[in-house]
Amino acid sequence: LLRDGEIFVRIVTNTDDFVLEDVDAMVFRNPCLHPGDLRIVSAVNYTELHYFCNVVVFPCKKSVLRNLPAECSGGDLDGDKFYVCWDKEIMPPKHLEHPACPYHRIAADEEK
Repeated sequence: LLRDGEIFVRIVTNTDDFVLEDVDAMVFRNPCLHPGDLRIVSAVNYTELHYFCNVVVFPCKKSVLRNLPAECSGGDLDGDKFYVCWDKEIMPPKHLEHPACPYHRIAADEEK
Protein backbone atom coordinates (compact mmCIF):
# COMPACT_ATOMS: atom_id res chain seq x y z
CA LEU A 1 0.00 0.00 0.00
CA LEU A 2 2.48 2.63 1.15
CA ARG A 3 4.76 4.05 -1.49
CA ASP A 4 8.26 5.42 -1.23
CA GLY A 5 8.30 8.48 1.04
CA GLU A 6 4.91 7.77 2.65
CA ILE A 7 3.95 6.86 6.21
CA PHE A 8 0.69 6.06 7.96
CA VAL A 9 -0.02 7.38 11.46
CA ARG A 10 -3.23 6.94 13.44
CA ILE A 11 -3.25 8.41 16.94
CA VAL A 12 -5.80 7.23 19.48
CA THR A 13 -6.15 8.79 22.95
CA ASN A 14 -8.90 8.78 25.58
CA THR A 15 -10.49 11.79 23.90
CA ASP A 16 -9.36 11.70 20.29
CA ASP A 17 -8.88 9.41 17.30
CA PHE A 18 -7.31 10.90 14.20
CA VAL A 19 -5.24 9.94 11.17
CA LEU A 20 -2.55 12.16 9.71
CA GLU A 21 -3.70 12.70 6.17
CA ASP A 22 -2.40 14.66 3.18
CA VAL A 23 0.26 16.44 5.22
CA ASP A 24 4.03 16.56 5.11
CA ALA A 25 5.70 15.33 8.28
CA MET A 26 9.22 14.87 9.54
CA VAL A 27 10.32 11.53 10.95
CA PHE A 28 13.40 11.04 13.09
CA ARG A 29 14.69 8.96 15.96
CA ASN A 30 16.96 9.64 18.87
CA PRO A 31 19.89 9.99 18.59
CA CYS A 32 19.65 12.19 15.52
CA LEU A 33 23.35 12.31 14.64
CA HIS A 34 23.41 13.59 11.07
CA PRO A 35 21.32 16.31 9.34
CA GLY A 36 20.04 13.61 6.95
CA ASP A 37 18.63 11.57 9.87
CA LEU A 38 15.56 13.81 9.79
CA ARG A 39 13.39 12.68 6.87
CA ILE A 40 10.52 14.61 5.29
CA VAL A 41 7.67 12.29 4.25
CA SER A 42 4.02 12.42 3.27
CA ALA A 43 1.48 11.17 5.79
CA VAL A 44 -1.31 9.36 3.95
CA ASN A 45 -4.53 7.64 4.93
CA TYR A 46 -5.43 4.11 3.89
CA THR A 47 -8.49 2.59 5.56
CA GLU A 48 -6.84 -0.83 5.23
CA LEU A 49 -4.26 0.32 7.82
CA HIS A 50 -6.70 1.69 10.40
CA TYR A 51 -6.19 -1.31 12.68
CA PHE A 52 -2.72 0.13 13.46
CA CYS A 53 -2.78 2.84 16.11
CA ASN A 54 -0.15 4.82 18.01
CA VAL A 55 2.61 3.53 15.73
CA VAL A 56 4.30 4.70 12.55
CA VAL A 57 3.73 2.41 9.56
CA PHE A 58 6.55 2.53 7.02
CA PRO A 59 6.41 1.23 3.43
CA CYS A 60 7.85 -2.26 2.94
CA LYS A 61 7.12 -3.24 -0.66
CA LYS A 62 9.96 -4.47 -2.87
CA SER A 63 9.32 -1.51 -5.17
CA VAL A 64 10.18 0.94 -2.37
CA LEU A 65 13.60 2.43 -3.06
CA ARG A 66 14.32 3.88 0.39
CA ASN A 67 14.43 2.19 3.77
CA LEU A 68 13.07 5.05 5.87
CA PRO A 69 13.84 3.54 9.29
CA ALA A 70 17.48 2.94 8.26
CA GLU A 71 17.74 6.51 6.98
CA CYS A 72 16.88 7.75 10.49
CA SER A 73 20.19 7.28 12.35
CA GLY A 74 20.50 3.73 11.03
CA GLY A 75 17.27 2.69 12.78
CA ASP A 76 15.46 -0.58 12.41
CA LEU A 77 12.15 -2.01 13.57
CA ASP A 78 13.23 -3.95 16.66
CA GLY A 79 11.80 -1.48 19.17
CA ASP A 80 13.35 1.80 18.04
CA LYS A 81 11.19 4.81 18.85
CA PHE A 82 10.52 7.12 15.94
CA TYR A 83 9.21 10.64 16.31
CA VAL A 84 6.74 12.20 13.88
CA CYS A 85 6.12 15.94 13.71
CA TRP A 86 3.71 17.68 11.35
CA ASP A 87 3.89 21.18 12.86
CA LYS A 88 4.57 23.44 9.87
CA GLU A 89 6.07 26.09 12.17
CA ILE A 90 9.12 23.95 12.98
CA MET A 91 9.40 21.67 9.95
CA PRO A 92 12.11 22.51 7.44
CA PRO A 93 10.91 22.92 3.86
CA LYS A 94 11.18 19.68 1.88
CA HIS A 95 13.61 21.24 -0.60
CA LEU A 96 16.11 21.77 2.26
CA GLU A 97 16.11 18.10 3.26
CA HIS A 98 19.67 16.84 3.61
CA PRO A 99 20.60 13.54 1.93
CA ALA A 100 20.47 10.53 4.24
CA CYS A 101 23.72 9.32 5.77
CA PRO A 102 24.78 5.95 4.26
CA TYR A 103 24.91 4.09 7.60
CA HIS A 104 24.91 0.71 5.87
CA ARG A 105 28.19 1.60 4.09
CA ILE A 106 29.77 2.91 7.30
CA ALA A 107 28.89 -0.32 9.14
CA ALA A 108 30.33 -2.42 6.29
CA ASP A 109 33.57 -0.41 6.35
CA GLU A 110 33.90 -0.89 10.12
CA GLU A 111 33.58 -4.67 9.73
CA LYS A 112 36.59 -4.82 7.37
